[in-house]
Amino acid sequence: MRAGPLSDNRIIDLLNHYFIPVYTSNEDTGPHGRGSQEEIAEHIRIYQEGMNSPCGAGSVYVFILNPQGQVIDGMDVARVTRGDGLAEMLKKTVQRLNASSGPPVVAPRPQSQPPRQEADSLVLHLIARGSRAGFPWRVFPAENWIVLTRTEWLTLLPPLKPRVGSTWTFGEAPTRKLLANFYPQMEELDSRVERGRIEAASIEARAISAEAGTLQAELHGTLVMKRAFYPRADDNNSIKAALLGWVKYDLAHGRVKDLKLAAQEATYGGDTPEPFSAVLFSTP
Repeated sequence: MRAGPLSDNRIIDLLNHYFIPVYTSNEDTGPHGRGSQEEIAEHIRIYQEGMNSPCGAGSVYVFILNPQGQVIDGMDVARVTRGDGLAEMLKKTVQRLNASSGPPVVAPRPQSQPPRQEADSLVLHLIARGSRAGFPWRVFPAENWIVLTRTEWLTLLPPLKPRVGSTWTFGEAPTRKLLANFYPQMEELDSRVERGRIEAASIEARAISAEAGTLQAELHGTLVMKRAFYPRADDNNSIKAALLGWVKYDLAHGRVKDLKLAAQEATYGGDTPEPFSAVLFSTP
């Protein structure tokens, strides 16, 4: 839907000026979601109300509620993403409720936000994208956030008194955590179920400069990971990637200042692997 109707300027304009758009995930507010009990109960109420009305209901669905919170219309994802079905439903609702145009209730902002973390954590942002043309999952890149605790990022530090030319290897556990999401967009229904199986992963650093209390090192690594495209549906797809990047250390305070790591010559798939790109970078 993001790549279809929700990227249509007509629908964006209707939603922003006549509606209060709300989206939610079954992973958060479905019957077994991790959201608040209040949100889960409201999600279930809307779903059941839709099931008992002419508009119907489904796991991927657009519901329209009146100001009292009652379901008054709805449409399944197949019809929403085909033709002008959603635009016509929105226009009909505006006329039915005699709604007046107004400014957006919520100002636009990035939808992907870093999770809560301790003040001394290392927060990294990962962006990945496959290259298969015409494939709906490939229209928008995928985003993930990785948080390393102090205990974890300490294993990324160089040995005592490093010199230009010194080499060291990142700790195994944080390496696997950094690389666990190096894959193109896939069907995601429940991120609590980890279906990736890392078979080989390593990141080696080599110091290339040291000045003014800052040590910089180049990074090289490899990743081999088995990961099915659909959850709970095993296949022969796997990720193979060479890794290239760099890291800067604040030697005086013994911490990571900046880290960037990109997939190089990365592929995903079985018999005919698909090239993909991924980059991981630390945030301020």
